[in-house]
Amino acid sequence: MIQLLHHSTIVVDDIEKSLHFYRDILGFRVQLDQEMEGEELSTILGIPGVKIRIALLQVGQQETGLVGLLSFLSPKKEKVEKKSMEIFPHALVFVTDDIEEVYNRLKNAGEKPISAPVTIKISGAGSVKIFACLDPNGVLVEIDQFVP
Repeated sequence: MIQLLHHSTIVVDDIEKSLHFYRDILGFRVQLDQEMEGEELSTILGIPGVKIRIALLQVGQQETGLVGLLSFLSPKKEKVEKKSMEIFPHALVFVTDDIEEVYNRLKNAGEKPISAPVTIKISGAGSVKIFACLDPNGVLVEIDQFVP
């Protein structure tokens, strides 16, 4: 039986830009950052001669729900043109207790949030303040703060 989500992994073009975004701007802690290769990895991924770099990032104090950043060092991941219906094929949603602080940190770092925080009512769950931005790979990142 599946018990919990350990991590979600995003395949990234530039792991350093991604680490800067998640670690340096949003404040995630790097739990693991290493290069991997070998016969076992090639077998698991089904890619002969594969070499990767993976970083697992911890959100707050939780030990699960990690964000994984995966970069193919060899062979290089081919860039695939996005189809118009697949503008945001991935999304990550994070909860904060100070949405304005996160929003301002992103803006001060030169990032361009899609909008300022907006409060919406959720049926049966009160209200939530939300804003979103794109990470360096075009992944939609949503930041939520539950309000009474």
